This record gives sequence, structure tokens and C-alpha cells, in this order.
Amino acid sequence: MRYCKSQQGYILILIMVLMAIMAIASVQFTARTSGSLKTFSQTRDANQSLLIAESALNTLYAHFAYNADLNQDGTPDNSAPINMATTPPGINLPYLYYFANNSTIGQQQPGILQSIATNEAQANPISSNNAPGFNPNQALRIDNLYSNNAGPLTYQQNENGLLIRSQLTWTQINASKGKAIAWLEAVRDKNNDSIIKIYVQAVGEYQSSRSYVQRFAGSYSQTIGGPLCALCESNTQTTRPTKRGEHS
Repeated sequence: MRYCKSQQGYILILIMVLMAIMAIASVQFTARTSGSLKTFSQTRDANQSLLIAESALNTLYAHFAYNADLNQDGTPDNSAPINMATTPPGINLPYLYYFANNSTIGQQQPGILQSIATNEAQANPISSNNAPGFNPNQALRIDNLYSNNAGPLTYQQNENGLLIRSQLTWTQINASKGKAIAWLEAVRDKNNDSIIKIYVQAVGEYQSSRSYVQRFAGSYSQTIGGPLCALCESNTQTTRPTKRGEHS
């Protein structure tokens, strides 16, 4: 009888040890599963934000390259003249921006997208707005693109996952799962002051992830308007996925 009681005690201890092992294994399995799901979710959001950004960029690029009249003034947007004789330069495209030097287009390389990506990631304060011509030292945020006379093209995903044009601003559709904005940046040709280069830039956001993309759209005359060579440079894209508020 004593032997049975002793054996029962050992069995009870063994059961308790096994239960403890199972509990630890369950906690570890749950943690690994949670981590895998979080990584999967982050990867999905990053991929989706990049897809949205590229869709917005390609939509604007196609409209601009193939004679669309998005500002509805009766002239194809890629034939709208940019008058460099005035200060600031006369630009009739509300979604075209530039870095200014003495109130005119002064940069030879695009930089607006990079400035926005950096300052959005660092959550820097929004600087004063003077769109479409920004100070090269200005710390830009998305809100700087909006003024009375300027604003990027805005897109958001509908219930079917399609990206559609919206009349709302970036902030007004902040609750949307997927959204994007696209615009143009003008820079001077380093070899010819009578020529400007146009870049299409876009930001896409899905859940907690953002992506930034850019594409060369062509060289244009600043006096008569119209494309000179829309494919004379490679159409490279630069992408920069980040989480909202994350330093990158």
C-alpha cells in the first residue's frame, strides 16, 4: 500500500512537470505565431503601399505622357507652357512643384520626394507653405503640397480594392486603408536653361506602411510647352517603404 502511494506521488509530480512543459511550449508557440503574423502583416502592408504608390505614379505618368488635360483648361498638360520670364515662373499646372532659387526653378536634381519622405518619417513640424515653389532648405511634409493654387492628385482604394481619383485631400482620407497622392517636380536641365526636366513622384499608404516612388517623365521646353524627349533618360524608379512615424 505504501508503495502504491509513493508511486502515485511520483506520477502526480510527473503530470505536473508535463503540464508545466506544455504550458511553456504553448506560450512559446503563441509568441512565435504572433511574431510571424506581425511580420506577415508588415510585409503585406509594405507591398500593398508600394503597389498603391506605383499605381498612382503610373496613372499620372500615363495621363501626362499621352496628352491628358487633367486641369481642364483646354490644353494638354504636357503642352502647358512654363514661362521662366516671370517671377515666380508662370506655371498652369496645379500639381507641378519645384525648388526655387531667386523665385524661379533653381535645382538640377529632383528633391521634393526625398524631403517629404525624410520629414514625414521623422515627424518633423510642418513648415510654412509656399507651393508650388519651395525653398531648397525647407523641411517639407505632405501638407506643404496643398495651397490655394496647388495640390497633388489624390487617390484612394474603394471597397473592391481599386484605386480611384478623389477630390479629398490626403488628410481628409486619413482613415482610408489605402490611399495615394501623385505630382510632378520640375528641375532645370544642367546643360540648357531653356529646357526643364519633369519627374513624376508619388506616395502610397496602406495601414501603417508608406512607399515613395519617382520616375523621369521627359524633357520639356519652358517657352512653348510640349515634350522634347520623353524617353531620353531611363525611367528608373526609386522606392522607399516606411512605417508611418518611423525614422528611415
